[in-house]
Amino acid sequence: LSHIPQLAATALMDLVGGRVGAEALALAGRGLRDTTRLASSPADIWRDITASNHDHIARAIDELVAILLRLKPGNGTAAAALDSTFDSAAQWKRVLEREVKSS
Repeated sequence: LSHIPQLAATALMDLVGGRVGAEALALAGRGLRDTTRLASSPADIWRDITASNHDHIARAIDELVAILLRLKPGNGTAAAALDSTFDSAAQWKRVLEREVKSS
């Protein structure tokens, strides 16, 4: 379960940092900081993890990319995809929070 959040946070920080630079990052809000918390993890640990779990990780990356492509503006179905993805995500987030509280 930790593979995709780690890789997504790292890719997002690489994208945002490379696109806006250090000065603009000083203006970043809490959402970006929270979302990219994992981006400071050491690559050597993740090199081994991704090598030993490559099939599962490759499949999960493909699924994440497919979701992001459905949300891409201009594809004709982005509005509906946005609604259903946000609704589903909120529902699963509530489940996750219940599970965390009960453990």
